[in-house]
Amino acid sequence: MRVLAVLVHEDNIVEAHMAGGVLHLAAKMRYNPNDLR
Repeated sequence: MRVLAVLVHEDNIVEAHMAGGVLHLAAKMRYNPNDLR
């Protein structure tokens, strides 16, 4: 993972991190809609 971080540009890392967060949130809403506190 750390090697990937070195090879990928910082902007791409931020975008990938944000996209991962959005996907995680969407999956959480889809599979456990009652757990949105």
